[in-house]
Amino acid sequence: MKVDYVRGARAYIRAADMIAGAPVLPEATQLHFTFRHLMREPGVWIETRAADASATLTARTPGGIRTWSFTADAAGTKLRRMPDIDEDGLVRGVALAGDRLTCRLQGDGTVWDQIVAATRIGGEKLFPGTQWYLIYLQINGAPPRQAAEGATLELKLGRRKGQILELSYDLDGRATGRIGLFPR
Repeated sequence: MKVDYVRGARAYIRAADMIAGAPVLPEATQLHFTFRHLMREPGVWIETRAADASATLTARTPGGIRTWSFTADAAGTKLRRMPDIDEDGLVRGVALAGDRLTCRLQGDGTVWDQIVAATRIGGEKLFPGTQWYLIYLQINGAPPRQAAEGATLELKLGRRKGQILELSYDLDGRATGRIGLFPR
C-alpha cells in the first residue's frame, strides 16, 4: 500500500500509481477516489480520514463504508524514479464522435494506466491545447483488475461544474463510472 516512486520527468506521483497501490477490495460495490493535491513524497494508504491526505478512497461494501487516506510516509524515504509509461501506446483506434470518444485498450500496464491514458488523450481531443489533472474517479460495481487487450473504453462528455469537467465511462459497454478532471 506504499507508493514511493515517480515516473519519467514528473516530480509527483501519478494518480494511476496511487490507485494501483490502493487497498481495492474485491467485494466493493463502489469505489470513489478523490485527489486533492499533487504528492511529491512517498505516500502510504492508511484506513482513516486524514485532513492532510493527498488522496482519499471511499469503498462501499456489503458490510458498510470504509475510508482510506493517502498520506506522506513517516519513514522518511526518498522517491525513486521509474521509467515513464508510454500512455500513447496503451490505447489504439481513438475515434471522436460528437461528445463521445471510443478507443481500444491494448492490455498493457494496469487498467488504471489505461483509463488515465485514454482520459488524457480524450481530453486533448475534446479540448485541444488543454491538459488535465484527474481529481476524482468513481467506479460502480466490482473494481476491474485488468482490462483485456482489445477491450473498448468509451468516454462521454458529461457536465461541467465550474472548471471541473466530468466524463462518464463504459468498459466493454458496461457503465462503469465517472471521472472528474481539472485543467492544469
